[in-house]
Amino acid sequence: MSKENGFAPIRRGLWEHVRDGRMSHLEALAFVYICSQADTRTGIWKGCAKSLAGELGMKERTARDVLEKMEHGDYIRRFAIPGLHSCYPMLVHKFPITQGEHNGEQSVKHGVERSAAQRRIENREKRQETRDKRRKQIIRKAMMLADHLLPCERRQKQSSDRNTQKRLPS
Repeated sequence: MSKENGFAPIRRGLWEHVRDGRMSHLEALAFVYICSQADTRTGIWKGCAKSLAGELGMKERTARDVLEKMEHGDYIRRFAIPGLHSCYPMLVHKFPITQGEHNGEQSVKHGVERSAAQRRIENREKRQETRDKRRKQIIRKAMMLADHLLPCERRQKQSSDRNTQKRLPS
C-alpha cells in the first residue's frame, strides 16, 4: 500500500452529509479512517467489519451496520465474497488519487451492483406487484362470472315466476 504522503485528502462535502443527517458521526469517522488507510494509487482499502471494529473500538455488528449504510449511501463499494470471513477490497467513491499512473483523477464507481438489502427491497416490491395483479385477475374473473350467471339466474327466476303464476287459481 502506498501511504507515503503523510496526509489523507477528505472531501469537504462529507461534513454537509453529517449536518444533513445523510451520514452519522460514526459513519463519518469510519469513512475518514478508511480514506486514511486506502491505497493512494487506487482508492481501495482492504479490510472488513472486524478490522474496522478493532481499529475504531466499536462492536463488530456496529461496524457491519456502518459499512452497509456507507455502501447504501454510495460512499464505498464493497467486493465481499459470500461465505468467506476475511478482509476484502472496498473502493472509496470519488477518492482523489494522489500517486501513481492516475495521479489527480478520482476513483469512480463503474457498473456498481446492487447490495443484498436493495435486492430484498426490490424483490419485496415485485412480490407485492404480482399479488396485486393476481387479486385484480381474480376480481375480473369473478365479475365476468357474475355477469355470465346473472342472465341465467334471471331466466330461471322468470320461468319459476311463470310456473307459480300458472299454479295460482285465477
